[in-house]
Amino acid sequence: MSIVLTACTAAPAAERFDHRGAVGLLLGGGVEVGELVHGGQFDEYSRGIVDLGISVAPTSDGNEYKLVVEAAKPGSLEWLVYGGYRGYFGEDRWKTFFDLDAAVDVRPNFTVGPRLALGVQYDFHPLMGLFAGVAARIGIGSPSRFAAGAFAGFQLRSYLLQ
Repeated sequence: MSIVLTACTAAPAAERFDHRGAVGLLLGGGVEVGELVHGGQFDEYSRGIVDLGISVAPTSDGNEYKLVVEAAKPGSLEWLVYGGYRGYFGEDRWKTFFDLDAAVDVRPNFTVGPRLALGVQYDFHPLMGLFAGVAARIGIGSPSRFAAGAFAGFQLRSYLLQ
């Protein structure tokens, strides 16, 4: 009788740490150093950044599409919007990732260019994770921008697309 009861007891569901079908909120910040190039002059800068974004992982591989608004205040408030693809390596708690984005400086200067990033993410809960990485970007415009930085943040997920 105990064998029958044991066999009928449902096994606990395994926790999942992949991002398949997830819709997420990204909150983060960091630091950026760079150079503005205009009229043959180079102006170096460093600034703190704050990020707010969304992510969606609609495919079966768990990789995400994201859109992020970034604010920086080196003197006056500056805005950047970037979006693109985040590819993950691994489905466990620890994952590495790369970002391939298009970045647009919106204010005070308009530039457009690529943003590339590499990082690591630790999902401490199936719905929450911490991430950190390094990024570099180029913005073509007036002035042009060459920048690199480090970032860290928090991702809150819900599996709405499953």
